[in-house]
Amino acid sequence: MTDDYSARGLALLYRGWSRGGYKLGDKVAVIAGGSLIKNNTTFKAKVINFILNMDKYSSFGMTEKDMLDYITYVTNSKAKFVRGYVTSIYEIANLILKYNLSIQVKAVFTTAEMLTKHQRQVIEKAFDCSVFNTYGLNDGGVSAYECNEHNGFHIDVERSFLDVVDASGKPIVNEIGKIIATSYTNFGTCFFKYDTGDLGVLSSEQCRCGSPYPLLKNIQGRITESITYNSKTVGSPVLTVLMSSFDVNMYQFIQVDESKLILVIDKGATFNISDEKAIRDSIKSNLGEVVLEIVYDKARFEKLANGKHILVLNKMKKNEI
Repeated sequence: MTDDYSARGLALLYRGWSRGGYKLGDKVAVIAGGSLIKNNTTFKAKVINFILNMDKYSSFGMTEKDMLDYITYVTNSKAKFVRGYVTSIYEIANLILKYNLSIQVKAVFTTAEMLTKHQRQVIEKAFDCSVFNTYGLNDGGVSAYECNEHNGFHIDVERSFLDVVDASGKPIVNEIGKIIATSYTNFGTCFFKYDTGDLGVLSSEQCRCGSPYPLLKNIQGRITESITYNSKTVGSPVLTVLMSSFDVNMYQFIQVDESKLILVIDKGATFNISDEKAIRDSIKSNLGEVVLEIVYDKARFEKLANGKHILVLNKMKKNEI
């Protein structure tokens, strides 16, 4: 990426945050992995980080003590905003509620992973503020941010063009399709009609906030997040709809091989044996006879090398986010 291209992305980032009340110079606590926390030791990187007033905390292998320390650091630093991976912030939010702690920030900016309705509710309750979710693909130049209406993501148009297409490559609106990115400002590496691997819906609506920027709605995850058994494939959108029917805090489908599927569940208070049966029946009806192992142990969740949590992990494919 050229310096000019990176600078544009940074400017759009802060404009996106401004929808949540951010002003340049406000302290931001970043809790994430390698894609957001880089070990930059150059003079330029240090100056930029100083001006932008960011504190960075690694989400890799967070213990309860680490998370309690982070809560203390964020509180003492008087950070006005928190940004990070969805599951990292969600885990900290659960700890805040568990110990009835108090933390005061103006908004939480989530990114990099799918944000479920339940996770949003827990984070907003714990931090006592709104969550502003983000969609971004830096190499392809795509970025989009929620506003106060929380009715989709406002697509930035200053450095790239985002399109949604069907299986034949035809642009579509108000229907789920593949998100395609074309960057027209990055002269370091040209991305033309780049298949992001993500699924979403380009809306024809104009946001109630009055912004003229187009809306990206109903992001459904990545195409690679699918499982295949008995020549039948089910993707993350279908599995997301299935799991949203139950009181589940977090989950992950893991395809081990051609015959075994593991479902790791962090269950809510009302989840019961009949819910488990409904899940088993649904999986069987969609995929046929499959060895389905359901595990109720959060320690069994698997993350990618960059620290991100994905809802569907197929060990027979290459999963990347």
